[in-house]
Amino acid sequence: MGLYRVEALVLRARPMGEADRVLTLFARGEGKLQAVARGSRRPRSRLMGATQPLCHGRYLLMSGRELDSVQQAELVDHGLRPLREDLRRMAAASVTAELVDALVEAREPSEALFRALEQTWTALAEAPPASLGPVVFWFCIHLMDRLGYAPVLDRCAACGRELGAAEAVRFSAREGGSLCASCAAERDAGAPLLKAEGRAALRHLRQHDVDAARRLILSPEGERQVRRALYHFIEYRLSAPSRAWQFWESLDELERAEMPAAAGPTVVSGAPSGPPAAEGSVEGHGGRAAQG
Repeated sequence: MGLYRVEALVLRARPMGEADRVLTLFARGEGKLQAVARGSRRPRSRLMGATQPLCHGRYLLMSGRELDSVQQAELVDHGLRPLREDLRRMAAASVTAELVDALVEAREPSEALFRALEQTWTALAEAPPASLGPVVFWFCIHLMDRLGYAPVLDRCAACGRELGAAEAVRFSAREGGSLCASCAAERDAGAPLLKAEGRAALRHLRQHDVDAARRLILSPEGERQVRRALYHFIEYRLSAPSRAWQFWESLDELERAEMPAAAGPTVVSGAPSGPPAAEGSVEGHGGRAAQG
């Protein structure tokens, strides 16, 4: 192939030798690939800025026998800097990068997935802290859908019965999604519990774009249930536990433990929230997610 140019998102950068980095890129039109950026860890290297994790750049690559090499690199989106400077945003974005690295095969391009990851990183760089979880959840559900692992949400994955909007389910990775109470007892009683709010949130995220995820307001318990259910579903398809997800989870738990008890209504995205939403509702700035 010789020299070729790509626009890519940097999923991972690991050190090699004294001054080099091996990049894992998710490139538009090329898919996932690896390339060595020689000298990019030197302070004055022209490659340094665009060869760090969670960057969006343009790269001139040279084909090699084992690894391609980066000849030139420049940033495309300087707005992603918060992903590398803010720990909470970095942790959330690292989850999405690690999942793409782990689940997407090399050299299998997907324009839809590239756009989804690009939009997710932009949202994580710009969204208020309370919206980081829903944005990651949005990417996870769309990643699963595009990879052919779409979880069943509105009917029982075992018996096929349509589920009521207010019905609690077990969210089984082994069975492919939601299980009604009777099927869960027989097939996967230990799967994470997902109540009406969490089920409505997943439907809402599947049906809407990432901007809707940025406006989504979940109760703390609803967000914890969705996080547990999605990780259970994704981990089943990973060869090893996600270290990025575990770090993100531990960071979130630490911050919740340090947070003082609320004395009144909280503020989410600049708007005061009233009493907790009724079970089964998912509220954004524009109203409620449709049930069904």
